[in-house]
Amino acid sequence: MWQPVAYAARALTTAETRSQQQRQPLEPHQAPSYPFRKWQLTCSIGTENCLWFGFPETVISDNSPQFSSEEFAKFPEEWGFVHLTSSSHYPRSNGLAESSVQTTKQLLKKAHASVQDFNKSLLIFRSAPLLCGKSPAQLLMGRQIRHTMPLDIETLKNSTCRPHGKERKEQKKYYDRGTRNMLQLQVNAPVKLYNTQNKLWDQQGTIEKQLSHRSYLVKTSDGVLYRRNRVHLRPLNVIVNPYPSRRQLSSI
Repeated sequence: MWQPVAYAARALTTAETRSQQQRQPLEPHQAPSYPFRKWQLTCSIGTENCLWFGFPETVISDNSPQFSSEEFAKFPEEWGFVHLTSSSHYPRSNGLAESSVQTTKQLLKKAHASVQDFNKSLLIFRSAPLLCGKSPAQLLMGRQIRHTMPLDIETLKNSTCRPHGKERKEQKKYYDRGTRNMLQLQVNAPVKLYNTQNKLWDQQGTIEKQLSHRSYLVKTSDGVLYRRNRVHLRPLNVIVNPYPSRRQLSSI
């Protein structure tokens, strides 16, 4: 009887230690038609910034405590904007904000290494041209900002630019290499959850609700509810036979 038992143990162990699922194709957010229409945040939003630049229509954030508090839940309704959150442990859903954080960290490191003022580095970054040929300052204010580097005086005059659709298509084309679409999960479907702490598929639960196209509310076997992205959920549609036939054993 040792062969069936060993087969079952190895099958269960393999299911838990499998690698993460393949990346899903990129679904970029629709480009806003004017500055500050849509905000993507990793830190709390305050009325001070909104009084300077106006309130956005949509705010996208992760599920950090400052965004999931009862006090913040009243804030969008009071000031008239929609608050959307990304799946837990899946920063790619809020990729633009996460990318900005990494860029700022790199600026801090370079400023510290060169013993320069970080604000000067940030000023140059905000005035550096993007792929569309305009800087972040020009996209926001309609003109270039004056900085410590040599510049053309004509760029200080009002000008506007919007990201081209061709650039966004190229971005999606390169990102989608090596990706695949995943089937949507049905309510009450049994699934395995990927544990981002120990990197194992060691949790099991059922789909309670589909919150968005790729985000689900999952109830684990111990009754706890989690919100997870589709890439962190694997459907349990294969039943492991603990006592395989001789033919199955011979094929191992």
